[in-house]
Amino acid sequence: MLTMTRRNLLQGTAAMGALAFAGARTAFAQAPEDTKALYEAAKKEGTLTYYATAQAPITKRVTDRFSELYPGIKINVLRLATGQMAQRFASEMQAGNIVADVIQMADPLAFEDAAKAGWLAKPADLPAWSAFPKDYLTEHWALIGISPHTIVSNTDLVDAKDYPKDWKAMLDPRWKGQMILSDPRNNMEVADWAYTMFDAYGPEFLTGLKNQQPRFVESILPGIQMLAAGEAMILAPALHQATMLMMEKKAPVIDFSPAMTSGQETMMGVVAKAPHPNAARLLANFLLTRDGQERYCRDIAASPLPDIPGALTLSPQYQRGRYRQAAAKRAELAALLGLT
Repeated sequence: MLTMTRRNLLQGTAAMGALAFAGARTAFAQAPEDTKALYEAAKKEGTLTYYATAQAPITKRVTDRFSELYPGIKINVLRLATGQMAQRFASEMQAGNIVADVIQMADPLAFEDAAKAGWLAKPADLPAWSAFPKDYLTEHWALIGISPHTIVSNTDLVDAKDYPKDWKAMLDPRWKGQMILSDPRNNMEVADWAYTMFDAYGPEFLTGLKNQQPRFVESILPGIQMLAAGEAMILAPALHQATMLMMEKKAPVIDFSPAMTSGQETMMGVVAKAPHPNAARLLANFLLTRDGQERYCRDIAASPLPDIPGALTLSPQYQRGRYRQAAAKRAELAALLGLT
């Protein structure tokens, strides 16, 4: 189960339980002087483009704080789901049409491909990058947060005593024809969730979900919107950042994260030959500071840095992403769920 250091924002997820992110406790350099020269160079560029898959309010609180610290740099944001983002970024880079300065998405395989293609810079000399926990860095990208997967219920249609709080509860006959599932064919993160379920509970769990006659959606947010509209009783796998947006709009939804779960592991990298290289490096550095980590992780993710206010704490049973294995089994996992 997950717990958060701030209890007010997650009714459901606040009940998730106490966990521990396996992050190293590392001394962290974050002095404005460290980036003064970089900031002066970035101001001369005057702008940057940030490709981000986080929900818009999450990205906004990051960019708002960045602009407070570093005025004079306009930030253009493109927000897409991870699968769409990976495709767009690859298409642009292959065409030599370099638009993004910094890219953030939740697909390590896409980052690996980008690094092999020479599309990502090596920003190891940045002060925050060099001080970040090494377990969450490569030479090309950094992991900036982990958001555990959740199960969402429609509170108008489901009694509180019946909210499913573990994955096997989704096999209860009461959910037959009343379930929305994210499609693992569209998103490696969801494929990793299906692989985690397969590994923990066997193929019969996925065939059991198929027998529940679920409706599949391309991504989480439209699925939660459908759930809030009463088109189903439960949805999975989801993320609290999407549920939180609907809860803030008074939508009848609540979420819980099982103790044993996978999640969205979000990475960030600086684009090689970025149109605004200094501004890109400045934003990347900010994202890895304690300030940047608080803005990104608050209420929605665990941070690799220790003691970030508002950040989630991961369960000891959290399963780190096994994207390579999930990719190898993706077609089989989809077939078990009844997708062809």
